[in-house]
Amino acid sequence: MAMLPLTVDDLARLAGRGGGFEIDAARVPHADIVRIVSHVVSNARIVITNAQQIPIDGLVSIAAHGKGTVVFEASSVDTAQRRP
Repeated sequence: MAMLPLTVDDLARLAGRGGGFEIDAARVPHADIVRIVSHVVSNARIVITNAQQIPIDGLVSIAAHGKGTVVFEASSVDTAQRRP
């Protein structure tokens, strides 16, 4: 899926108006993800893909700032590679 050519500020504004979208954790730094989701309103849904690479403290931080609107997903490629 192609990313929209939007800045962090653009995404924060969009989230603040109820827009939902995916953020690829492999491409967007943790601090920027926190900045974006801290503007989210309750009717938005933000999906963080490739979340398997974020340490648990980072996931907790994002979730706290996202106020219950954030969903974490692992990439299917990495998940398959971790299977025994």
